[in-house]
Amino acid sequence: MGQIDMQSALYFAFMRGREGEIRALRMLSPFARARMAAVVDLPTIKEDSNKSIELHINNFASDVIRAWGTKLPVYLDMKRHASDLKDARGRAAVEHLFDCARQLKAIAIPVTGPLIERGPDSLYIDAVTRIAAKDGRGAAFRIEHEDFSDATVLKRELDEGLKRLQVSTDHVDVFLDAGGLEFLPEAAASEAELLDSLRNAAAVCKAYNFRNIVFAGSSVPENLADSSIEKPMIIARSELRVWKSLTLADELPLIRFGDTCVWSPRQPDTGGGGGGPPPARVRFPIGDNQIFFRAPSNTYREVCRAVLQYPGFTGLPRSIGFDEIRRCALGNGPEEGAATWVSRDTNMHMEVTVQHVQRHLESCGRIKEIALQAVKSEPWQQEWLPELQ
Repeated sequence: MGQIDMQSALYFAFMRGREGEIRALRMLSPFARARMAAVVDLPTIKEDSNKSIELHINNFASDVIRAWGTKLPVYLDMKRHASDLKDARGRAAVEHLFDCARQLKAIAIPVTGPLIERGPDSLYIDAVTRIAAKDGRGAAFRIEHEDFSDATVLKRELDEGLKRLQVSTDHVDVFLDAGGLEFLPEAAASEAELLDSLRNAAAVCKAYNFRNIVFAGSSVPENLADSSIEKPMIIARSELRVWKSLTLADELPLIRFGDTCVWSPRQPDTGGGGGGPPPARVRFPIGDNQIFFRAPSNTYREVCRAVLQYPGFTGLPRSIGFDEIRRCALGNGPEEGAATWVSRDTNMHMEVTVQHVQRHLESCGRIKEIALQAVKSEPWQQEWLPELQ
């Protein structure tokens, strides 16, 4: 795997490795696969589960790699777990995860971060150092807004992280992860303030020659209760707008775009539904906005019908998620359940976003800085989808 392949992604989708998101990966078009990277977090285990961490990791790795494949890099993280989590052999659990990835012949890259976030001891970071040395693909360094918004702190954390990782900078990806924008301090939450802090962070990163620098964030609120069929919620994708402004500064290194697709970063992996059936939801991006429809669980087809009438929806790029929602609205496809609804929305979000990102980079002239991969025809072609009637 050459460095060109590691640097060809325009868009980084940060997601939890749950059933719906994994199915969304499996549904991706060849174009999207060639233009994006997946950053997948190991989800937490249900509190009442007697599943061992080893079995949980085995299932996660198998599901993710079967969906994503073994020809493109995939980033695997355990950010949602305690950094001192160990397997039955007393090793950091992340080592078991990458044992599984090797058996599956995945091009997997570990993700770590500052000791303050991945500590308090160095068990996890030391394990990532060993993984990076063994696999030879480097690692990603994920740093939160509190640290990257202060240039002095960012430089210190990068220097300390590189010293621990013992990896050259051209084998390190830096993820500037703002998380849920609604949870940023008030003084830092505006698009102007976020853009300013990212410009300063990019200027710091410029001196290191990192493999990729990615800004990730999400404007999706934790609470979407105000959306409905009659009045869908319209949310500005501030993270996308800030990123587009950031790319216009030619003196700064090119920053890739990332988001958490259709979920708030603080969405719990299990529970959180109040004990009842999950609501029927359809979520999709149009331009710099995200549109959220939400209704009682037994009205999913009605939600799809309302979505089909929403201005601009039928003009979105074709995808399996799009087509399944459309067929459900027309009565030609099944409603299915919550995990399938998530997969449709997530698949559509990724397909739309990766094209949006490429168009922007073409328009500002920075696409030439990326060695794009050829789009391969297998396993399917988007043109095979049924024509709109």
